[in-house]
Amino acid sequence: MNTTGATAATPDTSSTPSTPPLDTTVAGPGHPGHPGHPGHMSVYETPKFHLAFPDVATKEPHPVCEVYLSLLHDEFKAAFVELIRRKGLVLTRHRDAPADTVAYKNAAFSKDVLSYFVLQNYDYENPFFSKNPRYNMTTVEEMIGRDALEPLERRAFQSILYTMEETSADVFRAYAGTEKTLRRFGYVVHVEESPSVAILRLSPKSADQGDPRISFLADARYIKVKRSVFTHLIKMYNLSQYGDFEREDPMDDMFYPRVFSLYHRYLAFENGNNQSSILPSFKKTLKAKLNIKIELFGSAINTSNRFASLFYDVDRYFGSFGDFFGLDIKRGYYEVNPPYENGIIDATFSKLARWLRNSVSPVTTNGDDDARDQALLFFIVLPKRDYVRFKHYRDLLPFIRKKEDISKEWFPFLRYDRMLLKSKVAPIVDIVIFIAHNDRLSPTLTNIVDTWNSYAHFGLRKTK
Repeated sequence: MNTTGATAATPDTSSTPSTPPLDTTVAGPGHPGHPGHPGHMSVYETPKFHLAFPDVATKEPHPVCEVYLSLLHDEFKAAFVELIRRKGLVLTRHRDAPADTVAYKNAAFSKDVLSYFVLQNYDYENPFFSKNPRYNMTTVEEMIGRDALEPLERRAFQSILYTMEETSADVFRAYAGTEKTLRRFGYVVHVEESPSVAILRLSPKSADQGDPRISFLADARYIKVKRSVFTHLIKMYNLSQYGDFEREDPMDDMFYPRVFSLYHRYLAFENGNNQSSILPSFKKTLKAKLNIKIELFGSAINTSNRFASLFYDVDRYFGSFGDFFGLDIKRGYYEVNPPYENGIIDATFSKLARWLRNSVSPVTTNGDDDARDQALLFFIVLPKRDYVRFKHYRDLLPFIRKKEDISKEWFPFLRYDRMLLKSKVAPIVDIVIFIAHNDRLSPTLTNIVDTWNSYAHFGLRKTK
């Protein structure tokens, strides 16, 4: 095993260029390149793309804080499910089911609801828990889909909401009162590399070892990263920070603590399906045929493109633009494969429709006339559902030029296990593909869309 070390007491970004090569300003206040006033819209622009997104005040990820956050999140889930159990809430339609079956379904459903809450309430200042939760009966119904609520008693679900708020408030206070203290601790990240995995070990600096305030590090101080994913992350990091995608060794030592923080953030959700993506070969086809080079729902782990992602504070070093719902897209070609939750999908329909309407509107409100009359296209991959029932589907419908239904055996995904160490190509769900665009495409690209056939273009083969 090759062993190297990276040390950082207070993370030093002085070796990082003031701006990544493809962005003009992607950092928050206090970071190089930030324009320094509220409401400024950062812009990423090439001849083919135009993205704008709000600047966000973010802190340098701190590995010790990330470990503490993930442990708090585990305690949060356990406390939430236990409160649900103690309240005796029955979340299944079939009251005559065996008690152990009901208990299992209650716990599983409670964890699902919890995941939605966490994603709904995420903000950049506090990675898992918001000071001002935005959830209520309406937003949760939209998030998980009204069909899923049919088996539930409304009173029981209101009790879940109260339980969630009660539990999250306790956790938020615990983290808010500890974060500043934890950020004062220095750390060392050691890396052990083998042909199959890279192991990143976190240790306090020698002066801090034995301090009871960080005793929790004893059981949570290392992560394993699949070798191919580790190399991929190195290349994404070098590209984002230095414009170099060829080197397979990190161009600065801050890469190691940033990867450690990245993994802890995603592993906290304990679900490899969060990292499922369309096959890399399909993405290459989208680049070649439709000039698609940006994913609007991705992460540093599962994409080789530039991407938008939920956890901008840890993903930004690897090429993230930030949260999809914070973007303002004016032109370009994009892949859209959001989480398969009805509320998120419907909100995505609304955003895409608004961007497409604005791209052809004769009225300009921001003075950006050159962004008008530009091609804008979205290649959308979704689970097969009755989208006619969705509130905002009708808004997007006038722009949908192509629709394909494909069974799951013909359109597999790349899936990871819960620890992101193993991946496999496997069917997940029957899908529908929409290609939505404005009327500013070139004749050549319009013809490609009109004659699009995923079976032929992707070379689809039936999988077991």
